[in-house]
Amino acid sequence: MPLALTLLAPILVGMAYFHAMLAPAGISPALVFVAMELVLAWSYRDAFSPMLRAWVSPVAPVARGELRAIEPAARAG
Repeated sequence: MPLALTLLAPILVGMAYFHAMLAPAGISPALVFVAMELVLAWSYRDAFSPMLRAWVSPVAPVARGELRAIEPAARAG
């Protein structure tokens, strides 16, 4: 579901923008879909939190082109 929400978000924004600027008579369905998207995105907010997190763990290249995650430094607190 989070992947579907991520893929649909730009389409819904485009629909809403189109109707707001060029065809305001048909904006009602676009606003309903945008509202449904926001409600679903809020209910799946835990799935989106790593994507929106300020601190991420970098990935460092290792021998033979393999990738491995660098252990994050211990944080106080």
